[in-house]
Amino acid sequence: MYLRRKLDWQRFRYIHTITTFLKQKIIIMKSQKVIAGLLIGAAAGAAIGLLFAPHKGSRTRRKLAHAGADLKDSLKEKIEDFVETITDQFQATKKDLIETGKEKLATVKANAKHSLS
Repeated sequence: MYLRRKLDWQRFRYIHTITTFLKQKIIIMKSQKVIAGLLIGAAAGAAIGLLFAPHKGSRTRRKLAHAGADLKDSLKEKIEDFVETITDQFQATKKDLIETGKEKLATVKANAKHSLS
């Protein structure tokens, strides 16, 4: 009976760990959508602001091209930072899950040996 309760508790903790990991993944996915929306909104606002500027067409097009290049560079840098952050978080979570799994496996093996003895 004791061993069964302990195994049930270990299963619960394992499922809880996996559930926590999946919740973190969902939060990351939601933050990606928010960041994408902010970047698209910033780009649209910059383009509209330049199109309604009181300058000649050629000058406005030049300004728009420069602003587009600046936005592209900024966006590229932000995406690289975001990907690096997500990768670091994923690796840390992966490492934690592997360690937890190894600990659980060792505990289950020890309990099985003890119960068979």
